[in-house]
Amino acid sequence: MAEFEVTRAHLKSAFDQENWDLLDKLLEIDCSRINDNTLFTDTWGDWWGMLVEAVYRRSTDAVSVLLKHGAK
Repeated sequence: MAEFEVTRAHLKSAFDQENWDLLDKLLEIDCSRINDNTLFTDTWGDWWGMLVEAVYRRSTDAVSVLLKHGAK
């Protein structure tokens, strides 16, 4: 059986859908991309990761999930 690979697209999709349970499960499988600072951007070309985006969205649930898995 092939191992499931968690991609940036999986993480971004779960985040954009605000599906924090799915995000939690994906990060349990592989949290190596948790501090990927190329997931979100603005029109000026600045990039940031999920934790900053969670703070911008004021989502305490997202912040909790991310901190649980070691986001910085």
